[in-house]
Amino acid sequence: MDRLDQLIADKQAELQGLQEQIASLGEKHERALIELETLKAAAAARPATPAVSSASAAPKAVAKAAPKAKERTNGKRKGGRSAGDISHEWRKVLATAQALHRRLSYTDLHEIAAQLGIKTKMPNVRERVRTMAENSLLAGNAEIGFLVTAEAARRFGFDKAQAA
Repeated sequence: MDRLDQLIADKQAELQGLQEQIASLGEKHERALIELETLKAAAAARPATPAVSSASAAPKAVAKAAPKAKERTNGKRKGGRSAGDISHEWRKVLATAQALHRRLSYTDLHEIAAQLGIKTKMPNVRERVRTMAENSLLAGNAEIGFLVTAEAARRFGFDKAQAA
């Protein structure tokens, strides 16, 4: 084996080593891609939370604070609205809906609100109607429409207004 044959053998060995490195890096690359996709899927599945800076990301021991003035203490609520309380403007919307004696869609309720001077957009109406349904002020759903419940009529005095 002369000098040229030795250079050829060395170059082939170098190329073989590079091929092995490429294969190894390819596997590492594939694993990294899979890990990245998994992390993205996990990020998409988590509940929305405010962004946390990396400095405050470390867990900290938290001492329980004294109850705030508006929090419940001894089972009694101090201040604030009760569940199901709505503004007087939206009570008027419910009263108008009750007077119509029919099921109403989100669009119908949005139109009633607009007629009564409430400036709101449809997504806000949908959310408010869903909340009212959760609080038993409205019954029904988007497919069949919504009715004002007897509980809401009694609570806000709509039944008295109709009797008068």
